[in-house]
Amino acid sequence: MKTIKPNETIYIYFNTTDAGGAPIAPSSAFAASDFSIHKNGSATEKPSTNGITVTSPFDSETGFHIISIDTSNNTDDGFWENFSTYVVRFNTSKTVDGVSIDGRVVPNSEFKIVTSVENMSLRPSDIASAKTKSISANDVNDNGNMVFVNQLGTITTRL
Repeated sequence: MKTIKPNETIYIYFNTTDAGGAPIAPSSAFAASDFSIHKNGSATEKPSTNGITVTSPFDSETGFHIISIDTSNNTDDGFWENFSTYVVRFNTSKTVDGVSIDGRVVPNSEFKIVTSVENMSLRPSDIASAKTKSISANDVNDNGNMVFVNQLGTITTRL
């Protein structure tokens, strides 16, 4: 899964191929309206195509396409949120090699929006999953326990 900061643009490249794996064009070029973006594993979809640009074909290459998603375009108020995950799927009647692609997830399209560590507001689940590392062998608290600091700066102790 890709991780981006709020208000960044993410670029999702994908290919369309025939059954043998050779590049092939879809029944017609893709447009922003051919895709849906889902949020947090739910049926919640971005209600408009504002901020979404599709180039199909990309670089004049048959079967090579790009979706550009500008998360600074928040005209759909509140859709782009910190710590939310998103996935892009085909929402189209177009076909590839005569086969419907409607409802399929665009390959490598899952991404998460996360602020930088310096500005991060943490949820308990984020702290629990953080990796820990030892400060040094001589760092012990008053109870004689080793002190650890994870990469997010949270201090924990271990017996």
